[in-house]
Amino acid sequence: MKAAIQKIERYSLQKELSTEERRRAGRQTFLAKDTSTQEPVVVKIIRIDQAVHTADQWVELKLFERESNILQTLDHPTLPRYKDAFETDIEGVRSFVLVQTYLEADSLETLLQSSKRFSEAEVLDIAKQLLTTLSYLHTQTPPVIHRDIKPSNILVGSPRSEADSGFGSIYLIDFGSIHTDLTKESGTITIVGSYGYIPLEQFAGRATSASDLYSLGMTLIHLVTGIHPADIAHINGKIQLPRSLQPALAQWLEKMTHPDLNRRFDSAQQALIALQAKEHSQSRYHHLKPEDTEIVVERGRDRIQISIKDSECNQSDLARIIIILIWLFVIFFQMPALLFIIILLDRILKRRIESFIIQLFKGLPDCWKWQVVVEIDRKRGIRIGTRRQNQTAVKWQKWASHFTDIDLLAYNPGYKFNSYTQGDQTIRQSGGGVLPELSVHAGELSYPIGLSQLSTAEYWWLGQELSDFIGLELQTIYPMPIVTVADNTCGGCGC
Repeated sequence: MKAAIQKIERYSLQKELSTEERRRAGRQTFLAKDTSTQEPVVVKIIRIDQAVHTADQWVELKLFERESNILQTLDHPTLPRYKDAFETDIEGVRSFVLVQTYLEADSLETLLQSSKRFSEAEVLDIAKQLLTTLSYLHTQTPPVIHRDIKPSNILVGSPRSEADSGFGSIYLIDFGSIHTDLTKESGTITIVGSYGYIPLEQFAGRATSASDLYSLGMTLIHLVTGIHPADIAHINGKIQLPRSLQPALAQWLEKMTHPDLNRRFDSAQQALIALQAKEHSQSRYHHLKPEDTEIVVERGRDRIQISIKDSECNQSDLARIIIILIWLFVIFFQMPALLFIIILLDRILKRRIESFIIQLFKGLPDCWKWQVVVEIDRKRGIRIGTRRQNQTAVKWQKWASHFTDIDLLAYNPGYKFNSYTQGDQTIRQSGGGVLPELSVHAGELSYPIGLSQLSTAEYWWLGQELSDFIGLELQTIYPMPIVTVADNTCGGCGC
């Protein structure tokens, strides 16, 4: 629009807010003043030049009219409100005008361009407010799908008070791509939305409320990483989040942005409830803990420690058992002479022998009271240690793999078999099987948790706790068993 056009009916144009993309599409947005009320407003204009008639123009006009119609039905404090709409001629070109309330706030895009880094707390605040707004939109009749959620379409209000260190209201704007479930597209598919923020189903022209959740998730990832979603690595369609993110937030974002829309949250309200649950709890899996378990899990923001009773004896305990067995052997075969010596020494040493024997046997049950302790720390890595069950001191090994090296969390449920195939032969092996195991993997190193002594319920509980803390999905695996190769001369009978 030429600079000479300063006023459209009663609206005095003051500043253009359009993006270059919108201008190319024949749409312009201005900050203006309503001369009848002196209030600031936003004026959106689309011009349909009959001389340059294109299909794109009519698509833009359809979206423009849809935005105008939908805004008239919405009433929410974080959405722009409809003020006016009319048709007019601007410089001899047929034009349509939409007027809405002006929201005085910077966009998230502006803040990102100013090198603003968003903390996880700020991202959570933004997420909760936008999910509340989306819940309102998606529960309209019919549901309203935004289809173009991205940083430039989100405005951040000033803090509500000087004492408030967070953001003010978070506004969702630009309903030029709005869609309702009653809207039927015909002819060629019109793809609306912004690359990097929209899911696959939207490229196919099929947008749902889950599509908005995906776009919001990608927007939040942009805020917390400072990297455009299109520039972050994807594997099998799933975005690869940095390991520095809190696992609870990372898992929530992964569900929001899952490539399969059926694997995302069912609604904005469900996503909000899940986010609030993660925010107020270090663990969401305490309810999975078996009532009779002796396993102790201590979890903080950056550390998880798992203590499991060891079924094997410590070396010092084994030495103690050997001494006791020798005593029993001597007592059995040399009872008369031994009793005489013990009584004599006891008199001389004033009952010290009795105390010694009591202390020797007293420690025997401790052989089964050792714990294996596995600790994973975000800043240091993984280490393993041992301690007595009723003590706090842990005898640690050195720190092993770094936290960022952890690339797999695997659960092997274990299984049994009575035969296996070797070449063309079926080899019978009675009582064969693979023991269950939960393990954390870092490159070529593997760290078993609990070996084969835990119950299925305990394995599942620990697997979910570790998955939530590490930020990796628990993978169920069935490893190949190690079997003894049968002698071919035996005919494969297994004898």
